Amino acid sequence: MEAGQVLLGILLLLFAGWLQQNENNGWPDEDAPNDENRAYYHKRRQSRTRTNRLIALCGLLSGSAGMIPSRRWFIAAWTSITLILFVIILMAGLDALRTHRFHQQRIRQLRKKFRQASENESSDDQQS
Repeated sequence: MEAGQVLLGILLLLFAGWLQQNENNGWPDEDAPNDENRAYYHKRRQSRTRTNRLIALCGLLSGSAGMIPSRRWFIAAWTSITLILFVIILMAGLDALRTHRFHQQRIRQLRKKFRQASENESSDDQQS
């Protein structure tokens, strides 16, 4: 039994659980979902739940590779972990793009509201 692999597996399982708990309960200083951003938060939660499950799967594979004394299983588990980590990195990149697009959309909406408010204020000043 390889203690390092088992320890890594346990740490990955704990990390995945912590990430999922924070995603379910909300991150500190995060806005609560409203009608404008509910779809974004729903898709983000689904995507991050998938990612957390993949991290947990890496933990299970690492732990089992340390406990099962088979060279074939070791190679299969670590090959799978490598491929899963590649998928996780791709999913993180897609999540970053989705977040960037969401924030750009929010900035456009805020600018539009600010412009409308300033136009309404200037028209009120002209009428007075």
